Amino acid sequence: MKKIMTSLVLALIATAALAQQKQGSFSFVPRVGVTIANLTDNDLTLERGGTIKSKFKPGFAVGADAFYQLTDQVALSAGVVYTSLGSKYHDFDELRAEPAETDEEIKYTAYTDYSTTTTYIAVPVMAHVYVAQGLALKAGVQVGMLTSAKSGYTTCDFTQNRTTGVRTYSQVVTKNEDKSKDGYSKTDFSIPVGISYEYMNVVIDARYNLGLSKVHKDLGSKNRSFTFSVGYRL
Repeated sequence: MKKIMTSLVLALIATAALAQQKQGSFSFVPRVGVTIANLTDNDLTLERGGTIKSKFKPGFAVGADAFYQLTDQVALSAGVVYTSLGSKYHDFDELRAEPAETDEEIKYTAYTDYSTTTTYIAVPVMAHVYVAQGLALKAGVQVGMLTSAKSGYTTCDFTQNRTTGVRTYSQVVTKNEDKSKDGYSKTDFSIPVGISYEYMNVVIDARYNLGLSKVHKDLGSKNRSFTFSVGYRL
């Protein structure tokens, strides 16, 4: 039994050793993953007064990194990633200006699916410091080129009974959408930091991107995003 356990431990050590690249070697890691993104200073002002804070919005990331193992503990990488960022809001209602047909009713407009989506081709350049076998801490710089921008929401009018609170919704649903990139910055600079673990050439990577550039030219909002991806070292 001891021999079997010893053999298993040695096999695991040998397998883990394969995850660490040799000094001076090059490798290529295609990866796919998901993003969780938001925008700073992006509160939505309501007509009735008050604001709604934006919240994190899921997206995707797909790309690849080229690695150079500078030393046994340090590697450098440069990559190209197509990524989806943005933000969204909770659904909300706004009071309509025109009077209702009866004194017992109040007219509202319901806003749903209020969101902004931006896509970028991003180029991250990072340093990777291995603190244990296969485990690396990383930091660097990234520049992204805007490829698309879309914002929109859906509206539906309804009336609400003052006494019972019962709502009666219109059958007319309007989708408002703007796909113009006008007003958006063409480039986005950020600082990515993260951690990764590699086992049998499979690389699990988690990064946080701290946006430095204004997403909108006339507004102060900046990108903030988490990226979780899985890659395979070739």
